[in-house]
Amino acid sequence: ISSSDCISENDYDANDNNHHHLSDYEKLRLRNIKRNHDRLAALGLIDSSKNNNAMLKSTSDERQDSSTRRQSKKRKKPDRVKHTAPTMPLRRSSRNRNVPLLNSINNAEQGEEVPYSQTAMERKEEEETELFRNSPLVQYSMQLDESSKNPFQTFAFQQRSLGKLSSFVPTGPRLLSPKSNHAIYSLDIFATEDNSAMEWIVCAGKSGLVSIWNCANKAETEGDDDGLEPVITWKSHGGRWVSDAIFVPVKGDLNSSNVTTNTINHPSHLLTAANDGKVCLWDVRSISCSTGAPKNLATTGSSLHAGGIFSMHVVGGNYSDVMVCTGSKDKTLAVSTLDSIVGGGGGGPIFVSHHHNAKVGCVQMQGQGGALIGSASDDGSIAVHDFRSRNTIADIDFAHDRPHSFVWDSSNLHTFFSAGLDTTIHSWDLRNLKGPVESYYGHVPLTTKKCKRIHRPCIYRSELGLDYLLSGSENSGCLSIFQVSKEREEDVCKELHKSPVYSRGYLPDDCGDAGCIGVHGSNVVVTVDGGDVLILEPRSSSE
Repeated sequence: ISSSDCISENDYDANDNNHHHLSDYEKLRLRNIKRNHDRLAALGLIDSSKNNNAMLKSTSDERQDSSTRRQSKKRKKPDRVKHTAPTMPLRRSSRNRNVPLLNSINNAEQGEEVPYSQTAMERKEEEETELFRNSPLVQYSMQLDESSKNPFQTFAFQQRSLGKLSSFVPTGPRLLSPKSNHAIYSLDIFATEDNSAMEWIVCAGKSGLVSIWNCANKAETEGDDDGLEPVITWKSHGGRWVSDAIFVPVKGDLNSSNVTTNTINHPSHLLTAANDGKVCLWDVRSISCSTGAPKNLATTGSSLHAGGIFSMHVVGGNYSDVMVCTGSKDKTLAVSTLDSIVGGGGGGPIFVSHHHNAKVGCVQMQGQGGALIGSASDDGSIAVHDFRSRNTIADIDFAHDRPHSFVWDSSNLHTFFSAGLDTTIHSWDLRNLKGPVESYYGHVPLTTKKCKRIHRPCIYRSELGLDYLLSGSENSGCLSIFQVSKEREEDVCKELHKSPVYSRGYLPDDCGDAGCIGVHGSNVVVTVDGGDVLILEPRSSSE
């Protein structure tokens, strides 16, 4: 910069005392500002009477002010003291909640100190109290009059003649599952006290969803060609799937051990088990006003299983008799009482078996006051346990390739059935386990190279007292029926008998394969691919 373009040293020295703290660069900057100001004044663009020193001073003051503002931002503001009036005690009843107690008001008016104030924890508990209302299960039952208590004709599954069973045919509307629950792993039918009409069905499976249908509600099903929607659907567990959902066979109130006969024909409680390793007890008579889910009464803790639960079976009639058996990925089988589950599982199971070396995929209790439990495991064996003596009384390791099903015959305490990822179903007699009594085959198509899906067989008993075995199979698209021979069961395993399919009924084209099968009296319910549920009616050979 030339000397003619800059202000003289004398001009700057007049302000030197004010800028002694500035750097050389800032001093040069101020000189250039003054030079530009003088040029603008000579051209008449600004007021020449303006004091240059004042301009330089204001420029310096602006820099100091900006520095001061930056420092002031870092200062902490002093905390303000909040003055609040003393809190008066509130009434705890919902009728007069938030109304101060009369004695406390009188004391406060007299200037006395109020000794009690509602704690933050108590206020939080009141704010977080969840509201419940009557569920559709109760509402439907209240709305049914005497003339409509029984299901209408399409659901009154009675065999029309005394001939032998020949097939099953779909009847009534199809039960529709939520779109997200396209695979069902569990099915249960609510048994009324008189064991007559089928009204309530529960299914659970993928996505952790549980759905309940009311099959006897005439208003919901008449004129509905698309199907019947569930009355309740909710996310029951935090895991990816629910292995079993079973109505609790309890008569009376769960809160009392002295239960009485329950004549209400709708379910009250439900047990679910899932891959989170927990069992949940639900009161399906009440649902949340915010989420629509039934009221959760209890959830077991980590003392029950360390892995996901793949199977659950419930037996009993009264509160003190209900037993819950579970099989888990942690290779254990456990038996718990309903009382221990209601208490949060704090007492733990009454029996735990470590017999198996792999996942326990199926458990079933014998029922009828018996202490035997059947199990099937991925270690290749099926076993029979006595939870009272805590012994394993039978172990069969040659039955199936990866057995997945164990089914007791309720009419014969010595007989049970087993199935696995192969092409046969076996019946066994506990009195002689050298080999199966009978083998059933023909339900798996020859085109199926390898079985990968679970198809549990189910026993169906006709009004003539004849027993049949129902089962689906992979890539078959049908429900296979086998006739069980009682004469061969009495002749304990002198030689193996093989029985082919007695009858085969093909499902509608859009259904795929049959999955879970439920039987209640002469009622048969079958789940199909995609999550829908079909209700089947038996047909006899004479029709």
